[in-house]
Amino acid sequence: MSRTAFEYIKDVLYCCDSIREFTNGMSMGEFIGDDMIRSAVEYKVIIISIALNKALQQDTALTVTMKNTGRFIQFGNRVLKMTTLTAPEIIWNYIKDDLPALEKETEELLNDKD
Repeated sequence: MSRTAFEYIKDVLYCCDSIREFTNGMSMGEFIGDDMIRSAVEYKVIIISIALNKALQQDTALTVTMKNTGRFIQFGNRVLKMTTLTAPEIIWNYIKDDLPALEKETEELLNDKD
């Protein structure tokens, strides 16, 4: 059974929520020192990338609605294809600087669909 773009966008929001929950109250130093949390966040970043890519394949109009989808997809691909560990500081900056905007756009898009 084929999934819709809307379902993939729900996956993105779920992953954003999970990342926020995983890192809530953590400092960058705590994040860097916690391999389990870092690994879980990296996994969710990859899922975000895949879900955005699949959503765009289903509905190309999302590129107008959601800003910087290409950047989020590329970042997830970078994490997925890394041959050495991505610097935890880069992941942390992504969480703190970029993820809130993606989460907001995703929530707005889902609210508009309801």
